[in-house]
Amino acid sequence: MDFSAMPKKINKVLAESRSTKPIIIVLGMAGSGKTTFVKVLCKYLQSIKKKAIMINLDPAVIETGYTPDFDIRESVKYKDVMRDYKLGPNGAIMTSLNIYCTHLSSLIDKIKNPASDHE
Repeated sequence: MDFSAMPKKINKVLAESRSTKPIIIVLGMAGSGKTTFVKVLCKYLQSIKKKAIMINLDPAVIETGYTPDFDIRESVKYKDVMRDYKLGPNGAIMTSLNIYCTHLSSLIDKIKNPASDHE
């Protein structure tokens, strides 16, 4: 995957959002490069000394390549959901997300009031 244009685009977003904080939501099909993109984005933001709140909402990802501040895998165990609800992989992902939604207000509060070291 070629992410060479990313620094220019990210710098533009950062420059345009001086008064507000940008939010980047990465969605896509399995295998489309979401985790790779976020890993590269995270490294880039670190290289320019920008801190970000990183959230992993993929209960089935084995390794993110970055350290999420919030990680669904800490609250919901994907393999346990598969076993307990007798579901396949896709059903377990959806059910894990539904279970995690019961904790959503806590996550939103933490995002609204982040530690002072996040920009």
